[in-house]
Amino acid sequence: TAAERQHNLHRWHVLTFPEDLAVEDVAEKFAALSEVTAVEYNTELKQDATYMNQVRKRAGLADVTYSNEAVVAERHREFMGEGLRYWDLLRQGVDYAASEIAGTWTVLSGNKEDVVTISADRIKATKGLCRIPDNQITLSGNVYTQNDGWK
Repeated sequence: TAAERQHNLHRWHVLTFPEDLAVEDVAEKFAALSEVTAVEYNTELKQDATYMNQVRKRAGLADVTYSNEAVVAERHREFMGEGLRYWDLLRQGVDYAASEIAGTWTVLSGNKEDVVTISADRIKATKGLCRIPDNQITLSGNVYTQNDGWK
């Protein structure tokens, strides 16, 4: 439609993959497309679970109904152990990420038990961003500045 062309949304409908793309990478692309349909200002796109359900069918799982929570949960299962969960949660908002991540755990650190606490307030104070190493700030000639909450 004209509205789609005006905002370049028509380009989001085109799916092309190289022939040698790994199945896992296709799953990542489909998961991302499912998430794109959740963008609030994007009222032109239909919100459904088509792409997500194609990935689920590959795994022998039943279809699910579309919701933002279903997309986040599917990405959690599909990409477990790949280091994407933190960023998936952060894209839902800092408050949401803080509520999902915060907690206290006992972990082994060199055969010694340690207690690790991640505070929701700390995640909110840093806006979920990581600390920039001081040497990188120095190397940039102080062009880089430390992220909020880490100063």
